[in-house]
Amino acid sequence: MYYGWLNTTFALYFSIEAIEDFKKILEVKRYSSHTIASYISALRLIKRALKVSPWGPVTESDLFQVIYSLIHHKKASVSCQKQLIMATQLFYREVYQRTLHVDQMLPQQRPKALPVVLSVEEVKSILD
Repeated sequence: MYYGWLNTTFALYFSIEAIEDFKKILEVKRYSSHTIASYISALRLIKRALKVSPWGPVTESDLFQVIYSLIHHKKASVSCQKQLIMATQLFYREVYQRTLHVDQMLPQQRPKALPVVLSVEEVKSILD
Protein backbone atom coordinates (compact mmCIF):
# COMPACT_ATOMS: atom_id res chain seq x y z
CA MET A 1 0.00 0.00 0.00
CA TYR A 2 1.33 3.44 -0.93
CA TYR A 3 0.93 6.50 1.24
CA GLY A 4 2.20 9.64 -0.49
CA TRP A 5 2.41 11.57 2.76
CA LEU A 6 4.96 9.07 4.07
CA ASN A 7 7.52 10.04 1.45
CA THR A 8 8.02 13.52 2.86
CA THR A 9 11.52 13.79 4.23
CA PHE A 10 12.22 15.99 7.19
CA ALA A 11 15.45 16.44 9.04
CA LEU A 12 14.43 15.47 12.54
CA TYR A 13 17.42 15.48 14.81
CA PHE A 14 17.14 14.01 18.27
CA SER A 15 20.28 15.47 19.76
CA ILE A 16 20.57 15.77 23.52
CA GLU A 17 20.86 19.54 23.11
CA ALA A 18 17.67 19.72 21.02
CA ILE A 19 15.73 17.68 23.58
CA GLU A 20 17.03 19.94 26.39
CA ASP A 21 16.01 23.02 24.38
CA PHE A 22 12.57 21.49 23.94
CA LYS A 23 12.31 20.93 27.68
CA LYS A 24 13.20 24.59 28.35
CA ILE A 25 10.61 25.77 25.80
CA LEU A 26 7.91 23.70 27.50
CA GLU A 27 8.89 25.09 30.90
CA VAL A 28 8.70 28.67 29.59
CA LYS A 29 5.28 27.91 28.12
CA ARG A 30 4.26 26.63 31.57
CA TYR A 31 3.51 23.04 30.66
CA SER A 32 3.05 20.84 33.71
CA SER A 33 6.08 18.94 34.92
CA HIS A 34 4.25 15.67 34.26
CA THR A 35 3.55 16.62 30.64
CA ILE A 36 7.16 17.67 30.13
CA ALA A 37 8.42 14.40 31.58
CA SER A 38 5.99 12.41 29.39
CA TYR A 39 7.00 14.24 26.21
CA ILE A 40 10.73 13.89 26.91
CA SER A 41 10.24 10.20 27.64
CA ALA A 42 8.28 9.78 24.39
CA LEU A 43 11.05 11.48 22.39
CA ARG A 44 13.69 9.25 23.96
CA LEU A 45 11.61 6.16 23.18
CA ILE A 46 11.30 7.20 19.54
CA LYS A 47 15.02 7.97 19.34
CA ARG A 48 15.86 4.51 20.72
CA ALA A 49 13.39 2.81 18.39
CA LEU A 50 14.76 4.63 15.34
CA LYS A 51 18.35 3.71 16.24
CA VAL A 52 19.64 6.90 14.67
CA SER A 53 22.78 8.78 15.47
CA PRO A 54 22.18 11.99 17.39
CA TRP A 55 22.34 14.05 14.21
CA GLY A 56 20.75 11.59 11.79
CA PRO A 57 17.75 12.71 9.72
CA VAL A 58 14.46 10.86 10.06
CA THR A 59 11.55 10.61 7.62
CA GLU A 60 7.84 10.52 8.37
CA SER A 61 7.95 6.98 7.01
CA ASP A 62 10.49 6.09 9.72
CA LEU A 63 8.19 7.54 12.35
CA PHE A 64 5.27 5.58 10.88
CA GLN A 65 7.28 2.34 11.14
CA VAL A 66 8.12 3.05 14.80
CA ILE A 67 4.48 3.71 15.64
CA TYR A 68 3.39 0.60 13.73
CA SER A 69 5.96 -1.52 15.53
CA LEU A 70 4.95 -0.22 18.93
CA ILE A 71 1.28 -0.89 18.23
CA HIS A 72 1.67 -4.39 16.82
CA HIS A 73 4.68 -5.76 18.63
CA LYS A 74 4.65 -3.93 21.95
CA LYS A 75 0.84 -3.55 22.11
CA ALA A 76 1.02 0.20 22.79
CA SER A 77 -2.26 1.79 23.84
CA VAL A 78 -4.15 4.44 21.90
CA SER A 79 -3.12 7.08 24.42
CA CYS A 80 0.54 6.04 24.12
CA GLN A 81 0.30 6.29 20.33
CA LYS A 82 -1.21 9.76 20.55
CA GLN A 83 1.41 10.89 23.04
CA LEU A 84 4.31 9.70 20.88
CA ILE A 85 2.93 11.41 17.80
CA MET A 86 1.98 14.65 19.54
CA ALA A 87 5.31 14.88 21.41
CA THR A 88 7.22 14.46 18.17
CA GLN A 89 5.02 16.96 16.35
CA LEU A 90 5.37 19.57 19.11
CA PHE A 91 9.13 18.96 19.39
CA TYR A 92 9.62 19.52 15.71
CA ARG A 93 7.39 22.60 15.63
CA GLU A 94 8.96 24.27 18.68
CA VAL A 95 12.62 23.39 18.15
CA TYR A 96 12.89 23.40 14.35
CA GLN A 97 9.86 25.55 13.38
CA ARG A 98 8.67 22.85 10.99
CA THR A 99 5.29 21.21 10.65
CA LEU A 100 5.07 17.44 10.53
CA HIS A 101 2.22 15.89 8.60
CA VAL A 102 1.44 13.15 11.07
CA ASP A 103 -2.31 13.58 11.44
CA GLN A 104 -2.82 10.41 9.42
CA MET A 105 -1.00 8.46 12.13
CA LEU A 106 -3.38 9.57 14.88
CA PRO A 107 -5.95 6.94 15.80
CA GLN A 108 -9.54 7.49 14.77
CA GLN A 109 -11.79 8.82 17.47
CA ARG A 110 -13.87 6.22 19.19
CA PRO A 111 -17.62 6.29 18.67
CA LYS A 112 -19.59 7.91 21.48
CA ALA A 113 -20.85 5.37 23.99
CA LEU A 114 -24.50 5.23 24.84
CA PRO A 115 -25.35 6.57 28.28
CA VAL A 116 -25.92 3.99 30.98
CA VAL A 117 -29.09 5.69 32.21
CA LEU A 118 -31.77 7.01 29.85
CA SER A 119 -34.37 9.58 30.75
CA VAL A 120 -38.05 8.78 30.32
CA GLU A 121 -38.19 11.00 27.24
CA GLU A 122 -35.19 9.23 25.68
CA VAL A 123 -36.76 5.81 26.27
CA LYS A 124 -40.02 6.99 24.71
CA SER A 125 -38.19 8.39 21.67
CA ILE A 126 -36.34 5.10 21.18
CA LEU A 127 -39.52 3.02 21.47
CA ASP A 128 -41.53 5.25 19.13
